[in-house]
Amino acid sequence: MSGSPEEAAVSALEDLRALHLATRRLCGLLDSSVLAARAAQEALALAGTDFTSLAVTEHPGLLAMRGTCQATSKPIRALKVPAGKGLGGRVLLEKRPITLADYLSDQQISHDFNPVVAQEGLHGMACVPIDDGEDLIGVLYAGIRRVGSIGDRAQANLLEFARSVGPMITAARHAEQQTRLRVSAERQRIGRELHDSLGPLLFGIGISARKARERVGEDDVADLLVDLDDIQLQASGAASQLREAL
Repeated sequence: MSGSPEEAAVSALEDLRALHLATRRLCGLLDSSVLAARAAQEALALAGTDFTSLAVTEHPGLLAMRGTCQATSKPIRALKVPAGKGLGGRVLLEKRPITLADYLSDQQISHDFNPVVAQEGLHGMACVPIDDGEDLIGVLYAGIRRVGSIGDRAQANLLEFARSVGPMITAARHAEQQTRLRVSAERQRIGRELHDSLGPLLFGIGISARKARERVGEDDVADLLVDLDDIQLQASGAASQLREAL
């Protein structure tokens, strides 16, 4: 039985406030793994379900689970879903929300992941796409541990939340890519500096070693010791520069 228009308006305002607060709590998270885990936690409260998770695209045809909330088994935390397979794979392929009353028997999907879902004890499930305004970059799951449909209000909240999370995931990915580029550039700089500084030292060590070998058969032990001391000094300098660079 539906409530009055006043009750519906109050519920809508409550949902908007909850969505706003959930989104604010995620703002500024630039680690995509942390963001996915926190988003799954926020989604659980918004949907009121037994389980939520967030998977992102590793490439356009493959989803990888990155965040779960209230998961009780390990396999689902590491799940990878190709396009078209299972619930998430179908959402990835069709780019639209899908709900199931019983994942394990529903004919709308393939059942490649039934053992994983059964181990988690899930039945009723919903899955909505996550996009950043241009590309589909992930999906958001919600599930209950009984046969039955996830309500319209929960589905609407999941869909709105997914729309907010999409740009945040893209921002986090860009930040991580910039960090990787900076690390790579720094490694290249260190490599160039090592080449420029250690190259002459190593060349000098080679010259001193050759001179020492040439003196092995001679009686001038004093000169040989000088050459060996020179090798030791240059090797020590090279090692010191290497330690400083690292």
